Amino acid sequence: MTPYSDVVYVNSTYTKNELFATAKNWDLSTFKSTGNIIQSENKDAGIIIANGSCPIKATKNVPESRINFAFKIEVRHGRFKYWIYDFEHVGKTLDSSGGYLCYDNPSCGTKILDKKGWVQIKKQTEAAVNSLIQDLTKQMCTIRAK
Repeated sequence: MTPYSDVVYVNSTYTKNELFATAKNWDLSTFKSTGNIIQSENKDAGIIIANGSCPIKATKNVPESRINFAFKIEVRHGRFKYWIYDFEHVGKTLDSSGGYLCYDNPSCGTKILDKKGWVQIKKQTEAAVNSLIQDLTKQMCTIRAK
């Protein structure tokens, strides 16, 4: 999977500090139950770098598992940019982990996780990431409406 990245323009009156606080609160509330870890934050530069995780629902071809990823949010007056990257499939056991989604085949092998399952994992990840992006954008665009 390729990284996700975009610049989002919000209300031009939103300050960098307001956007930074909103991004940090979004991060902490969105990932609090999945063990998110803020790797670094720099309020002066307007940057938050963190790790996140989303569940993968079990199907016929996919065991219950999760996707770990990294993300970065950088805020400026009236806008922000996000990067979501380094998607890694983690199974319940090491030998059922598919590894990084950028590869065509899972690192655990196609006997453990077949091609159809690998494709399903990538589709579930894409849907989860798109939902995260929508939620982040909504939060960042409505900070004064809270």
